[in-house]
Amino acid sequence: MTFLPRDQKLKRLRTKLIAILAVLIIVASVGIGLFLSQMQEPEGQSADITFHNITVDTAYDTITNGSFPNLVVLDVRTQSEYYMSHLYNAILIPHDELETRIGELEGLENNEIIVYCGSGYRSEIASEVLVEYNFKKFTT
Repeated sequence: MTFLPRDQKLKRLRTKLIAILAVLIIVASVGIGLFLSQMQEPEGQSADITFHNITVDTAYDTITNGSFPNLVVLDVRTQSEYYMSHLYNAILIPHDELETRIGELEGLENNEIIVYCGSGYRSEIASEVLVEYNFKKFTT
């Protein structure tokens, strides 16, 4: 058994706690809602897309339980917010750049997508952009 000096133990513990806290803050502060396409519409018609809020627990379960193997986590905050902390494997496209960078999500139109920000406002704006580009299954 290796014994570390007390300073190193505290530093490791502090680092772990900060990482856990950062993830909890992000998950707890996201404005979360669910956009679902209920059915495929004939070509030329748009599918009805509905919106409802989901809990942080539901978002966590969606990310971690494996029910959606092709799940995409889209972070629409600023680059500096992303660098401070972000969800594992999140794709960063700030909400005000989403329309010009929508090509980065090409091929993911039918994947489940969780869109998150700090308060819900930017994820709502980003969700409107996703609807315009025929994304049908996403959470904000």
